[in-house]
Amino acid sequence: MSDLEQDASNAGISDNGSKKMTIVNCEPTVDITVVDELFGHLKKALLEKHVVEIEGAQIERIDGAVMQLFAAFFREAKEQEIQVAWKSTSDSLCKAAQLLGLTEVLELTAA
Repeated sequence: MSDLEQDASNAGISDNGSKKMTIVNCEPTVDITVVDELFGHLKKALLEKHVVEIEGAQIERIDGAVMQLFAAFFREAKEQEIQVAWKSTSDSLCKAAQLLGLTEVLELTAA
């Protein structure tokens, strides 16, 4: 089981008062090998209208495919009026978003 798989499988659902929350914990390397699994977790959160919190503080390396997935997710969540927030972020994540022009879409502060 990869690092993200372990965290993503633990990215369970917690009770947040009347709203359910999905928590996604990202490992230091978030690459194409975890896109399918991450997609499944994010899609489920959208379908179930869960609030989503993403922990990105550990990210040291993130692939463009994952950034695109996050961008599509943030856009869809916004359209469905589902709350998504970063619990914390890393400089690497913010720099990758800035290079790809996704800082605004991902609601990140430029590094």
